[in-house]
Amino acid sequence: MEFYTLKTETLLIDDVSHILKNNFKIKLDQPVVDKIVKCREYLDQKLSSPDNIYYGINTGFGSL
Repeated sequence: MEFYTLKTETLLIDDVSHILKNNFKIKLDQPVVDKIVKCREYLDQKLSSPDNIYYGINTGFGSL
């Protein structure tokens, strides 16, 4: 089984095509994981106060 490692560089449509044609499994490069964790921590901090309203995060979207 081969893996395609997602890195911080932009993923191009040709990359997606290559991944799909070769049926690669996806793994994340550590800097990508670090960015995801940092963003999640930021979001958790913002949502720590129930008085803060963030459209689409703690409000839903439109009629949803």
